Amino acid sequence: MYFNRHEIIKEIIAFGSHSNKIESVKHIAYGTDARFLVGCKISISSILQQNKEHDFCFHIFTDSIDKNDLIKIKEMVETSSTVIKIYIIKTDKLENLPKNKLWSIAIYYRLLIADFFYGEVNRILYLDSDIICKGDISELFSLNINNNYVAAVAERNNEWWAKRSHDLGVSKIKDGYFNSGVLVININEWKKGDITGKAILTLNNIKDFKGIIYYDQDVLNILTAGSVVFIDKIFNTQYSLNYELKTESVCPINENTRLIHYIGPCKPWHSWVAMYDAAQFYRDAKEVSVWENDRYISPKNSMQYRYAAKHNFHQNKYVHGLFLYLKYFISKLI
Repeated sequence: MYFNRHEIIKEIIAFGSHSNKIESVKHIAYGTDARFLVGCKISISSILQQNKEHDFCFHIFTDSIDKNDLIKIKEMVETSSTVIKIYIIKTDKLENLPKNKLWSIAIYYRLLIADFFYGEVNRILYLDSDIICKGDISELFSLNINNNYVAAVAERNNEWWAKRSHDLGVSKIKDGYFNSGVLVININEWKKGDITGKAILTLNNIKDFKGIIYYDQDVLNILTAGSVVFIDKIFNTQYSLNYELKTESVCPINENTRLIHYIGPCKPWHSWVAMYDAAQFYRDAKEVSVWENDRYISPKNSMQYRYAAKHNFHQNKYVHGLFLYLKYFISKLI
């Protein structure tokens, strides 16, 4: 086991308890930093709103959380009769792993999960924090995974799988390449295969693997190839709000979608994209949550100024768009 829970977890903060039927509790885990905690909170709210007949225990792995959020989480637990546990992580062992402007070391928090829960639960659903629920997800907890490591949703199409298979040098990936935002983890098999340890070893030596460009996602596809159960796209329907900038944008979210994954740099909690029809599901979940009065986030860095300017022009808000472009150019000079 790569991660020892006593070495990697600073503190555990727990809210709520299950009085009975412990075996029926469905466990869901998130890995997030402060930037994405806003999405994580509404993601949990959306699951509770759409799955009221099920008992959940939510596990949030994060590097920090403020007192106001803890107060709100406690309120959500009390009103929803659920359980939420927050794990404050020591990030030392992750600091040297590859990262960039879009992906912080928080993308590796999911690697802690299987090690942490080994011996406690048999499976856990991992979700990215930019996922909103719009339907019953109980099916994910009764999937027949057999001896496979994970169940996940295949990304894109056969041509993409073949390309990633070639670039990563793993022939089995041509049969399917998954998105790591939704993972049903078979904890016992994951532990047997030492997936976490092998992933960290590979990531620490990433320069030896030229084909790896999607960091943890590529590595997980390499290590689990041939031992993945592929599930329907309704459980990871991906859409980037930047697609709204295209002349003809077709949104794949439909009446059958259970989990919406807002991929890309612009998220539904960002003020410049929050009004789009595709972001309605996030708005709906937020408006009936304990965070209903929280403001949407304004652009704060050069990348966000640039995207916000583009979307303002697209929305015919030319004056504000010019103002944002000015902020973008100034930020690049600083």
